[in-house]
Amino acid sequence: DDNDSKCSFPTLPTEPSFSSMISEPPSMDHFMVPPEYPNRLVTADDQEKLNALHCYMRSDLLEIVVIESVHDNGKDRREAKNIPTSSDAQMIGRVGLRCVFCGMSPDGGRAGPSMSIFYPRTVSEIYRLVTSWKRCHLSKCRHLPPSVRQTLDGFKECRARGKTAYWIDSAHMIGLVDIP
Repeated sequence: DDNDSKCSFPTLPTEPSFSSMISEPPSMDHFMVPPEYPNRLVTADDQEKLNALHCYMRSDLLEIVVIESVHDNGKDRREAKNIPTSSDAQMIGRVGLRCVFCGMSPDGGRAGPSMSIFYPRTVSEIYRLVTSWKRCHLSKCRHLPPSVRQTLDGFKECRARGKTAYWIDSAHMIGLVDIP
């Protein structure tokens, strides 16, 4: 049932590489996403498949975050990068998307305006939630620099809808999978 699945990275082999990843759920108490994983949704095909606004959001405004265990030993590293944590085993490894500017704030976006960080349950929800994030969060984000607001204003005429299938395919290309 898709309602019970969540968007996550697959379990990692000992030497991570996208070609050798497997898509089974984590079998340990937690797992970490190494720095080799992308931290943005952007892919090489975005320019030809998406409108300019969606390209900008994927490359410059949203970052991928993964919930880590509060019990991990890397507390200083997590705090320095504002990595979200949880003591709930079902949340560990869950992938979310966060406003990069809220992510740079001291609270990592957790106390930011609506949807500063959100967690799609499946890769097929990413497009819908990103468009909701644009509508609900960007106009209220107190961390958004004026230059970024100006850039966004330049996209006001951009009315082209995104191709949902491409958002799903590109999520798979960067290693996101649905885990039951």
